Amino acid sequence: MPDTLAILALRVEFQRDASEQTTGDGGFMLAADPNKTIDPPPHNRAYFAAQLTALANYYKNVSQGKVTLTFEVWPNDDNAGYQLAQEMKYYGPGRDSAERDRRLAELLRDAINAADAAGGVDFSRFDSFIVFHAGIGEDFDEEIDNTPNDISSAFLNLNDLRKDLGNNDPGYRGIAVQNGTFFVEDGILLPETQSREIAGSGLIEFGLLGTSTLMFGYQLGLPNLFNTETGASGIGQFGLMDQGSNNYQGLIPAQPEAWSKVFLGWEEPIVITSGENFEIAAALAHNPNKIYKIPITDSEYFLLENRSRDVNGDRIASGRDVNGVRIQFRENDFAAEQAISVITQVDEYDFGLPYTVDQNNRALPGPGILIWHIDESIIRANYASNRVNADADHRGVDLEEADGAQDIGRFYGFLDPGSGSELGLPEDAWWSKNPVITEYLRPDEPVSFGPKTIPSTAANNGSNTGIVITNFSDIAPVMTFSLRNQFAVPNFPQYAGGSAAVVLSPMLADLSGDGRTDIVAATVSGEIFAWQADGSKVIANGDVATVTQPNGLTAQIPRATFVEGGPLASPPALADVVGDGRAEIIALLQEGKLQVWQAKDDDGNGRADLAWQVEVGATQSNVVVRAETKNIFCGNEAGTVFSFTGAGELRWQTALQRPVRGLSLLGNGLLVALDNGSAILSEEGVAVFSNPPLPLSRGPAPNGAFAIADVDNDGQIEGLVAEQDGRLFFPTNQGAEQVVLDFGDAIGGLAIGDLNRDGRKEVVLAAGNQLFAVNYNGVLTENFPRKIGAQQKTANAAQDLISPIIADVDGGGGREIIVPGVDGNVYAYRGNGSLVEGFPLALPGPGHGSLAAGDLDNDGKLELVGASGSGFVHVWRMPESSGQADWLMYHRDAAQTSLNPARETPVIAEGKLMPEQSVYNYPNPAREGSTRIRYRLNGTAKVKISIFDTAGDLVTELEGPGLAQADNEVEWQLEGVQSGVYLAKVEAQGETEKVMKVIKIAVVK
Repeated sequence: MPDTLAILALRVEFQRDASEQTTGDGGFMLAADPNKTIDPPPHNRAYFAAQLTALANYYKNVSQGKVTLTFEVWPNDDNAGYQLAQEMKYYGPGRDSAERDRRLAELLRDAINAADAAGGVDFSRFDSFIVFHAGIGEDFDEEIDNTPNDISSAFLNLNDLRKDLGNNDPGYRGIAVQNGTFFVEDGILLPETQSREIAGSGLIEFGLLGTSTLMFGYQLGLPNLFNTETGASGIGQFGLMDQGSNNYQGLIPAQPEAWSKVFLGWEEPIVITSGENFEIAAALAHNPNKIYKIPITDSEYFLLENRSRDVNGDRIASGRDVNGVRIQFRENDFAAEQAISVITQVDEYDFGLPYTVDQNNRALPGPGILIWHIDESIIRANYASNRVNADADHRGVDLEEADGAQDIGRFYGFLDPGSGSELGLPEDAWWSKNPVITEYLRPDEPVSFGPKTIPSTAANNGSNTGIVITNFSDIAPVMTFSLRNQFAVPNFPQYAGGSAAVVLSPMLADLSGDGRTDIVAATVSGEIFAWQADGSKVIANGDVATVTQPNGLTAQIPRATFVEGGPLASPPALADVVGDGRAEIIALLQEGKLQVWQAKDDDGNGRADLAWQVEVGATQSNVVVRAETKNIFCGNEAGTVFSFTGAGELRWQTALQRPVRGLSLLGNGLLVALDNGSAILSEEGVAVFSNPPLPLSRGPAPNGAFAIADVDNDGQIEGLVAEQDGRLFFPTNQGAEQVVLDFGDAIGGLAIGDLNRDGRKEVVLAAGNQLFAVNYNGVLTENFPRKIGAQQKTANAAQDLISPIIADVDGGGGREIIVPGVDGNVYAYRGNGSLVEGFPLALPGPGHGSLAAGDLDNDGKLELVGASGSGFVHVWRMPESSGQADWLMYHRDAAQTSLNPARETPVIAEGKLMPEQSVYNYPNPAREGSTRIRYRLNGTAKVKISIFDTAGDLVTELEGPGLAQADNEVEWQLEGVQSGVYLAKVEAQGETEKVMKVIKIAVVK
């Protein structure tokens, strides 16, 4: 939209009437009335020109000169108006909202047509069209409305006109004028005045400027920021596009709040993640730092602004009317030396904001710093329907009310505690001496806004942002504040595609050869992106992505394109295979190309250089690299497994007859998952054996469901592979047996690590929206499973499934499980199932794939990297991390080995052979087919379980496993067992100790 807008204003009158349902007789008030102070008649051409002058001055002031309005008022005769054929009540609210909308559209059409028929107006010279009609506006909520058919003020856009005048014809172009050579696409309807006589109250005066600035906000593209479904306030008095338009009786409409100014391009926010004593200036202060942006996610952020009622501190606002008469506005009234006409300019448009007083009962110049929580996803979804703030619990533009109560937009009775706060209070602002905080909420703490305050800095899904804002100064035209964020990493998130381009699990390696870890993310469609730790591109280029903003305008954001190829079979592997001291990206395309890309651009085309590529045939496999030999392994749909040197030479190929679904390193060999089984190959490609060891009759899970480790500390490497329907083949009894664990939903990936540092590894996986941890004997770890977020998983495409990693993020000595949740959070759980303090973190959109952990800045602390459902790559710093990890990323490491080679030494537990508190059954009561009796052994034992009824009769005896340093379980099948209470005697006999515990089991059928 151009900075200068030309307005055509048309004055229209109706057929004269004596109706008591409308105000006036259908004509303009042309007789002077000394009893009226605000917008007094005569309402002639000069009067409406003055109203437009006031409108122009307002927008010039609040836009810092970026918007200039010019205008013409028609007809040219001072007291004339275009005469319409209908009475005023015809265009009133009507019988329902549909009729109201249609009649408003008809009023705009009839006014435009009347002016067109009268001639003299060149519509094509104007950008905006305002119809001033006789009468007052039906724009205020009155308990008793004596004139219900007054006409509502409105902005009607092309969609409105198409619906109500064009019968929803997609080809409708607007109201045709000038013999069909020009079409009016939108327009504003305004009354001649907003002052009105109210029964029992007399004359109530309001300035028309408040309504006209609000309507023209729509013309500029701003949405309503109140609840358009209920009429309830959304941002209160603190912004133009809500109740702030009517501040000070509509004479001093509020400045647009921070988001509106940024949205319209009037202000460019200063993006910050941490720092001390940031200066933030009021709109009229002589300091450029007006609005700060604090990122939360790629779609959420805070905007901070300093709102000052009285920048110069004189406790008044000054204005002038159209004749130059000076008006002095005080807190509760205004005065002038002589009678005034239309007030056309005011020096401080925020003077009408709510205010508080000091100890001497003098009004403070504040409010202070306003903090806005912006959610672009809500705005984008609701902008077109004008419902940005229609959901009071999930607003697109939401004020973080410092007084701790979310009052704006609520409905309170006169005697309710919240009465009077529905449109906002001065204590909703943030400053050092906010009395609600310093005297009531947190009297022993300085004013701050953080994860544990009310309100908090949490994202809209409740996740922790790590943001803490402190050191608020006192109210002043230029205030200060400080910011810290324990998780923030500068210059992230970075864009890697839109929601249609699903971003695969990120990978980490040193591509640049500078000793620092770089970030790689790829999309399913085959685009690969790479960033250095500071957010800069690994391959320099001018690539940008064009994104559409809620107002339909587009913006460009950088994209760190590394290379563009065909659809990938799996996330690429990263390893130094050419021996140049830096990692290459090894990509396997579904069409059958194996490619090796180097992080250099010798030909200057803005893309990485291809080291080599070979054809391997169509594939759904992953690619694996053995870093020490630089050998590369992959498979194809024809059942062939290939091995290449780092230079691209074929080492060997082995035919296994069935499609290859994935590979992982298995000691000195390979574990190969086929579509209906598995095979083990030596380093030289010789088949050791196949079908068994893992039958996989239902086909393997997508290529993330591999994990290789010495799970039971017997000195032998075991391989675990999951089937696509949620079954996991688990080696037990020193690998001699396979236990089948059924998790009931598709498994996205496995991870293996020693969670509690007891020298024994646990197997961790996510199935659906649940997180499981399994001991080396195939028994669930205590306090698992854990639900990953509140929503259910619905999609089971490979790229949508969730895969955990295992790393120390809290510095507590153990290892935590970190996993993206299906609700858009990142969760971290300790080995005992407890949530790590500070989690969950915010990751917009349903989680998928795996995160990655690595020390990006070489400070000894880990960073977490994750891809959001909206196509952004996020990075979080873990300030308490020890830097240690067991499973760093998808397939464990950048080489995609799926192998945890660590050899653990079990910790010898102290205490009883079988701690009594470890013995219990679940579920209890048992209502269906079975219940499990669980116990922990600190040493090897023989376990016998005897179950008796309450009469003392033996019901059954069970033999339980006796594995040391582990939780053990026995399943009791309840078929034929009657409802009642049973006693289970659990006996454990070790080499030197015998322990017995009796528990009660309830059976309910």
